[in-house]
Amino acid sequence: MREIDEMLPALSERLSRTEIIARLRYEAEAAVSSAKRMRRRGVDEIVSEARRDLAPRIDRILNFLIHDSLLSVPDEVDRALCETLRERLQARGQW
Repeated sequence: MREIDEMLPALSERLSRTEIIARLRYEAEAAVSSAKRMRRRGVDEIVSEARRDLAPRIDRILNFLIHDSLLSVPDEVDRALCETLRERLQARGQW
């Protein structure tokens, strides 16, 4: 979870909204694939579960970026992250 919290603000400084959406789609797919590989290899279930839970979180942030709606973002930490993304992208004329 921490890596998304650190990655998104950095991406919002240099990528467009469209590029961030593409990157997040890739990250969501990678999280699901990684969780499946971990599960097959018998990696600690907690680690595997954390990777699996990352995909829905990314999907909620993607929904915000695509539809400009915080309705699908119930977590306060994620809401703050989305607001930060919006502010940074607006400042660069990318919103």
